[in-house]
Amino acid sequence: MDALKLGSKGTEFHPELQIGTSLVLIKPRVSAFYGTALEAVLRANQIERVILGGVSTSWAVQSTARDAHDRDYNVCIVEDICAAANQEEHLFSIQLLEKIAQIVTVDELKGL
Repeated sequence: MDALKLGSKGTEFHPELQIGTSLVLIKPRVSAFYGTALEAVLRANQIERVILGGVSTSWAVQSTARDAHDRDYNVCIVEDICAAANQEEHLFSIQLLEKIAQIVTVDELKGL
């Protein structure tokens, strides 16, 4: 199974996404905190709020949100840049995440 294997089709950045000198972390598991330097980078830069979006709402986003919450970060999920296998799964995950995170849209995020 090569799905999501580093270097395989679908794991590259979209050509219109301008990464520049942004920090890129390669995560070996579902949560972005597991086996990465994410927490060290956040703490070193005194970042207290984590804003999340991505695929899949019910796996990577939810796992990372829970890990961030457990580490005492303020968690914000941008709902309209998240997706799951289907809309029902996405909405169920958002409903669970509302208990530990602020749920916003892209437009609402601009006002924070």
